[in-house]
Amino acid sequence: MNKTVLDLNASEMREFFLQSDRYCTVKLPKYFCFTNLLKNLYEHIKKKNESSVVQDCKKAGNFEHINYEIMVDKSSGLDWRKLQLIHPFLYVSLLRILEIHWNELQERFAYFKQDNIFCASIPTVPDNRRSYTKEMVLNWGEKVVHVSLSFLLEYSCLACTDIANCYNSVYTHAVEWALNGKEIAKQEVLGKTNKNQREKKENVGKVIDTLLRYMHYRQTNGIPQGSVLMDFIAELVLGYVDIKLTEAIGKARIGSYEIIRYRDDYRIFTKNSDDGNAILKILSEVLSEFGFKLNGQKTFVTEDLVNGVFKKDRLELILEPLRVSTGLEQLIRIYNFGQKFPNSGQIVKLLSGYRYTLNKWLSKRKISDTQITELVAIVTNIANKNPRTYPVCMNIVSFLTDQYSCDEQKKDIIEKIKNKLSGGTRRELLEIWMQRLTLKFGYEQSTSSKL
Repeated sequence: MNKTVLDLNASEMREFFLQSDRYCTVKLPKYFCFTNLLKNLYEHIKKKNESSVVQDCKKAGNFEHINYEIMVDKSSGLDWRKLQLIHPFLYVSLLRILEIHWNELQERFAYFKQDNIFCASIPTVPDNRRSYTKEMVLNWGEKVVHVSLSFLLEYSCLACTDIANCYNSVYTHAVEWALNGKEIAKQEVLGKTNKNQREKKENVGKVIDTLLRYMHYRQTNGIPQGSVLMDFIAELVLGYVDIKLTEAIGKARIGSYEIIRYRDDYRIFTKNSDDGNAILKILSEVLSEFGFKLNGQKTFVTEDLVNGVFKKDRLELILEPLRVSTGLEQLIRIYNFGQKFPNSGQIVKLLSGYRYTLNKWLSKRKISDTQITELVAIVTNIANKNPRTYPVCMNIVSFLTDQYSCDEQKKDIIEKIKNKLSGGTRRELLEIWMQRLTLKFGYEQSTSSKL
């Protein structure tokens, strides 16, 4: 099993978070690389002490849109989520604070560990063969699915839920609670702490809280979503929630149970459904103290543990695997899978596999321009309904467009794709990936995206 970021020393941790794919988890073309920018900024601030770093960031709190915001549609214009590229100077400044206090943070995370709650979402360090994204996908399978299956012999009930709108609901002061304890933090606010407690108060919890507010127009609600660093900050708060949840379940005298938490996603294994429902209620009460609430649409209790362990889209492929084929038939199967499970991760996997086999298939045969257009049309419709697939769909379209017999047809098909996908609603991430397509073939594309 690969190391997590908590297994690294301070300098290794810093290098981990300075990588472009940790700074921005939004899938962008490869020519968007922020690593050098982040490392140059770090060289600028590495000798500054803690108070100087915070002071340098203070003015950022006066600006409402200090980060770069990208609205990403999860289901073709029906469900939007705001992802943010944190202002690079603020990002590196926060990372510098974590580096200064790294030993303290490692000790606190060790304290968060609970016997009956397994946290599977601490950022994992990828090896040289895989990207961070692929590492986390494998991490899900290894730490969530396989651990879940290991509980099937002992437990009879599974309750699943997650936190609604988690990152936008994070109360920044809760970071301070997580590192000092909520009681001490509250006493300090009321002026009831002694001298030793006040000295302890001036630590990384208060500083992180301050920098998070500077990123968000000094507001205390919400943290930016779209970086591994913010995933780590969220784990600070959710790790403290784990402690409070364990204490509350203990007071309720519920018997045997196990919980797997992957960030804000909970899988609760119990001996019976009464205990499962009781823990869901306790979890809801604990989360409310932190400004969180459960997502009712994703909460359920089942005694069918075998099927309950798997996400519905993954289970569908296990029960009804798509036949291995190429060309039009396979694309139609993938399209219909996307209709049934819109914007799921499994569609991306299916399209990635299709792209691989397509290359081998076309190396052995010649297809007509009409056949190429048919394939491009279906891929475009898949992208239109499944925003998560923009990168792989544009890759397939780019490859297929290369197969046309003349440049005029290439230009014509790209224009049709642009018209099909624009649809009257601005989708910045789509604009970025369309630019990747048009640049390859030397066509200019007007775009409103600053990126």
